[in-house]
Amino acid sequence: MNKIPLYLLSLYLVCASFTLSYAQEDLTGKWQFKLDPEKEGITESWFNATFEESIVLPGSLQNQGFGNDIDVNTPWVTQQSVNATDYDSWFTHPKYDKYKSSDNFKFPYWLQAKKHYIGWAWYQKEFEISENDAENDFDLLFERCHWETTVWLDGKKIGTNNSLSAPHRYTLKNLKEGKHSLVVLVDNSIKIDVGVNAHSISDHTQTNWNGIIGKISLKPKALHEIKQVDVLPSVKDKTAKTLITFENNSGKELKGRIRAEITLYNSDQNGVFPVQEFEINLSEGKCDKELKLQLGEEIYLWDEYKPNLYHLKLSLIDDDQILAQKETTFGCRDIETDDTLFKINGRPMFVRGNLDCCVFPDTGYPDMDVESWRKIYRKQKEYGINTVRFHSWCPPEVAFTAADIEGMYLQAENVVWVWAATQDQKDFIRDEARRILTEYGNHPSFVFFGYGNEAGVPTEFMEELFAEWKKDSRRLYTGAANANITDGADYSIALAYPKKGKNRHRNDSLRLRYQEGWPPVPQNNYLNTLEPSTNIDYRKPTNLYGKPLIAHETVQRCTYPDLGRRKNYKGLLFPSYLDIAEDQLKENGLLEQVDNFIQASGKWQVQLFKEEIESHLRTPGMGGFHLLSLNDFPGQGAALVGVVDAYWNSKEYVTASQFKRFCNDVVPLFRMKKRVWQNNEQFTGSFEIANFSNTELKDARFKWIIKNAEGLVVYSGEFIRPIVNLGNGIHLEDINVDLSSFQSPAKYNLEIQIEGTSYINDWDFWVFPDKISNVDAKEILITAELNEAISKAKAGKKVLLVPDEKNIKGNLPPCFSTIYWNVPWTNVGESSTMGILVNPKHELFNQFPTDFYSNWHWYDLLVKTRPMILDDLPKNLLPIVQLIDDYHQNRKLGVVFEAKIGKGKILVSSIDIRNDTSTSPVVNQFRKSVLEYMQSNHFDPGIEVEDLQLQKIIGLPTDTSSNKNGIQK
Repeated sequence: MNKIPLYLLSLYLVCASFTLSYAQEDLTGKWQFKLDPEKEGITESWFNATFEESIVLPGSLQNQGFGNDIDVNTPWVTQQSVNATDYDSWFTHPKYDKYKSSDNFKFPYWLQAKKHYIGWAWYQKEFEISENDAENDFDLLFERCHWETTVWLDGKKIGTNNSLSAPHRYTLKNLKEGKHSLVVLVDNSIKIDVGVNAHSISDHTQTNWNGIIGKISLKPKALHEIKQVDVLPSVKDKTAKTLITFENNSGKELKGRIRAEITLYNSDQNGVFPVQEFEINLSEGKCDKELKLQLGEEIYLWDEYKPNLYHLKLSLIDDDQILAQKETTFGCRDIETDDTLFKINGRPMFVRGNLDCCVFPDTGYPDMDVESWRKIYRKQKEYGINTVRFHSWCPPEVAFTAADIEGMYLQAENVVWVWAATQDQKDFIRDEARRILTEYGNHPSFVFFGYGNEAGVPTEFMEELFAEWKKDSRRLYTGAANANITDGADYSIALAYPKKGKNRHRNDSLRLRYQEGWPPVPQNNYLNTLEPSTNIDYRKPTNLYGKPLIAHETVQRCTYPDLGRRKNYKGLLFPSYLDIAEDQLKENGLLEQVDNFIQASGKWQVQLFKEEIESHLRTPGMGGFHLLSLNDFPGQGAALVGVVDAYWNSKEYVTASQFKRFCNDVVPLFRMKKRVWQNNEQFTGSFEIANFSNTELKDARFKWIIKNAEGLVVYSGEFIRPIVNLGNGIHLEDINVDLSSFQSPAKYNLEIQIEGTSYINDWDFWVFPDKISNVDAKEILITAELNEAISKAKAGKKVLLVPDEKNIKGNLPPCFSTIYWNVPWTNVGESSTMGILVNPKHELFNQFPTDFYSNWHWYDLLVKTRPMILDDLPKNLLPIVQLIDDYHQNRKLGVVFEAKIGKGKILVSSIDIRNDTSTSPVVNQFRKSVLEYMQSNHFDPGIEVEDLQLQKIIGLPTDTSSNKNGIQK
């Protein structure tokens, strides 16, 4: 169905936006060019000049080597941001000194461009008008500009346009035969404050480029033109209200006919539609007409499963002569809300969304061809995504075209991330929204439209916008994501919903995701405050709002980057922070561990993706979620939060099919109150299902198994459900399994599959003994005092040193959860690590089950544990339980390490296992495993440490050396 013959695809690309014309002149190619950093060109009449340098359009000046070299004085757009203080260490910390010289400049907080430029740039091109076209008016089109353009023709100013989202169009009047000079001034200065972090202009992703991309054309005006066609289908009535704007330049009234020809494509059906004609009278100048087109007895609906598309060709006819034509495409689909649910074509729909933040490393601006966007959407669909939210920017026409073909739901947004305080801002926001809705309104993929990101909006202004937008009923509308909620919104995007009123406040709200609050701190995340389970959902805020709620920017968990992927960056932008990371890894003796860092941090990240996504799928009536994000976000301090990289390549620690187990239209779910059980308990829980497919499931046979760590089935069951309706919160079956015969301590996996389908899901859980025997540790000194530990070890004693938390230098946050977003942007934030790295076969783990990465049963061990900074230990001494550090610092971190000291041996643990008084079976079992290891002959550290080295890690009770950035003094 999705295979489109080349001739039809070509037709679609032509008819999506443009009037057919055979005299159109392509102005792409070589232009003359000159930078104007002093902004003196207007005063000096550069619009009458020719320029010595040349540049190719479409393109940007930065991408072609023009502009300024990057250095410490580069005037980033983001330097105007309130978050600029997050980057103080770039200017002050000595570790960055060697990266500030011109021959070794490396910027650590976003992709580094080869060139940077903000200001005026002049583009000039000559073209020739033939005798046949002379005396005509011409339409000049620049498909996408950044930012403001001003046009002169033969030294005469034509006008100015400042849209970031829609084509810049100009009319060149009464052109004479012969050569003409077209001069365009492009200004990417920030004249309207749309928010310096908005992805429409920021340095973080798209870059604040200067240039013109996409189509650049000059077309003679006809005496009669069809300027705009808006198609508003009615599935119920099987009609399409068609609003047409004509332009009659003939100087007289026209009595003619309009012919409508409809065809179906991108479909496995063969729709046949009669040609429809209507009598029409056109007065001189612009006039609007409305037609009602009949769509036949059968409507071919558009959605993510069957993206059927209609092609409409309109012809204006006088007698038998075609005076003008216009072609467009549309789709028939209904999008609506029903209480807290979205519905498409009358069927419940759950938003499985991903953010698109305009990440295009090769160019610094968005792709302008359909096939590139189709690949992006297909990749996201492989991972179960059905919706893309364009965060504070609007994509070009080709992105909508590709989404139409692929069946992807889009939320386009205005280009803002700012409070609209001034009239200039409000005027621009209102006008830009009009341009977006007019330009891309026919696309069936254009399902949602939002104000922008996060900045609050004056309520009266927002309601004015809603009143205007809702005149077009083809999509749903919302305000600023994660901002104040206004009555006119069809749905809202939020991280929390207020208990009272509509203005969210952290202390009076019900969260819609695991993390709430900014900056992120450990106590504001369920990962650190609730025992791991699969029970969390958000039904209270969902029910309270009464409209669909989408969880805002969920997950945001970092993984360690693959240094080898630097080779992919062959264009404008480069991840210099990876060069810095490589240097730091070498200095700390960690470079050989990078592949293990990637895998271990990635495996834990996938578990966090899975649990948070499932928490939304478990919530009855919830509207959906927006991930931030499936792919890496290389800006704002480098938030490497994706399971695919910035080029959409898999990171290879999880496959698309594995990810789709828990991110799909149908997802089996399991509720259990905890992840850790004891062998004197009954393992209890409930199977549920979220079914947001295009059909009910009939006679579905569910098979479930429990496997041990070796993959052997130790328990199984099955059940049949005659009908599984659409929706979620659907209870399937309770289970109750006696654990007394289960080996412990051990890891187990519960898996369920719908027989005959690809719908499968699984969950890890652990069984520990209800009684853990004491270990005779009389040979081991267990102490919190560093001096005592050193003296006894030197004398030949075995020592377990468990320092008090306050004496661990560095003051790093606890280490169960991973880095949220990234460390620089959050000023350390919730965590500065990305999980553990261990060797499960190490003898210390003989009595404690573990993977090589963090998993849920480590909660009791790590949720209050601070990592130790071990850089001063010998490079070849690696901790037994290592923590993967932030890729901006790359320190050797650990919570358990061992060493020789004097005649004795020492094992240091910042995990509190000093006493046997814990109520946690996990902590007690770990303590037992550690002590038995220390009692055995396997405890034989091979690397010796000195007193001073230990003193740099653990202070005396009066030593509180640390700083707010978690960097050891």
